[in-house]
Amino acid sequence: MNRIRTWTAILICAVITIGLAGTAVARTTWAYYDCTPGISTVVVLTNASEFTLENAATVRLYDTSGALILESVHGLTEYESKALFLNGLLDGTDGTTWGLAEIDSRLLLQVGVWIGTEDDWLFVENYGELAGDLSEPSIEAYWYGLNYANTNNRRTTVAVLNPNDRITFGDLYMYDAAGVLQYTRKLQIPSRQPTYIDLEGAFPAGDDVWGLVDVSASRPILLVCSYFDAEGYLIDVDLIDQPYFVELAEGE
Repeated sequence: MNRIRTWTAILICAVITIGLAGTAVARTTWAYYDCTPGISTVVVLTNASEFTLENAATVRLYDTSGALILESVHGLTEYESKALFLNGLLDGTDGTTWGLAEIDSRLLLQVGVWIGTEDDWLFVENYGELAGDLSEPSIEAYWYGLNYANTNNRRTTVAVLNPNDRITFGDLYMYDAAGVLQYTRKLQIPSRQPTYIDLEGAFPAGDDVWGLVDVSASRPILLVCSYFDAEGYLIDVDLIDQPYFVELAEGE
C-alpha cells in the first residue's frame, strides 16, 4: 500500500506525448499500473477525435523485471471510451505484476488510469498532454480532455480556472462511453475565478454515464477534476494544466 502512495507523486510527470493530431503521427503515453494481489487497475482509452480506427491503440504492460507480459490492440470509434480491466486481461497476477504501461496510438488519445482495491478507489490520473511550445501567437484554441465517471460507485466534479488577466471564452463537450455527445456548454470564464461545471445536472448519473469531457479555450486554462467514491469520499484531485491539442488560426 505504501508503494501506491509513493507512486502517486511520480505519476504527475510520467507521461510523454509525441505529435500533434489526426491519424498520421504516432503518440506514446507512459503510465503506471498495479495488478498485485489485492490491487486492481482500470485503464480508460478515449478517442478525442472524429477518426475511427480498428487498431486505434496498442497497450503493453511490463512487469518488475522489465519483461513484456501483455500486448493488446483496441479499436475506437469517434469520441468513444473503452475501459480495460487489466487484472482480467492478464493470465495471472502476483507480486511482479506492476510497473510500466505503454500506450501507442495514432489518434488524439486520452488515457485515464484508475487504481484501487476490492473495496475502494485509491487515485485517478489523466494523461494526454501535448509536448511543445504553447506560446505560438497563432494559436486560436487550446483543447483539454479528462476522463469522468458518474456511475453507481464513482462521481466526478469539474471546475475551470482562468489564470489570465482577461475573461476567457470556450466550449465544453460531454460524451458518454459510446462517443455520443450528451451535453454542450458555452463558457465565459472570469479572470482567476473558478467556474464550476455541474456534470450530474447536465447528464444524470447512471451505469453508462462515463467517458470524455472535452474543453476548448481561447487562452490557457486549468481543469480541476475531483473524483469521489460511492459514499462521497474524495479519492483524488487531478489538475490538468496542459492541452492535448492546439488549434491554429485559419490560414496558419
